[in-house]
Amino acid sequence: MPIEIFKVPLENVPQRFDISIGGAQLAIESKFNTMLNSWVLSFFYANSGEVIVTNMPMVTGVDLFGQLKYLNVFSGKLIVYTDGDNFAVPTEQNLGQEANLFYVTES
Repeated sequence: MPIEIFKVPLENVPQRFDISIGGAQLAIESKFNTMLNSWVLSFFYANSGEVIVTNMPMVTGVDLFGQLKYLNVFSGKLIVYTDGDNFAVPTEQNLGQEANLFYVTES
């Protein structure tokens, strides 16, 4: 099966935008949580604003959507990757540059 990889267009500033991921129309919100020293993500249904998940830390080395499979919203995997180090957590400065978020599907 071919693998498709989509880079989610995040920047190292707090932001919120609508996006289509795996056929779902979503809103993504990112912000830096200084207490966790980590970027966190929140997902909402774009049309209703209904919350799917909030303040999910951007952890490397795991499928962020893995824990949400029971919701039947996401068909692929959401992976955080930092250039040159698979386990380096995105910093406040490098998100969207060396550290990125990818949506991965097998078609």
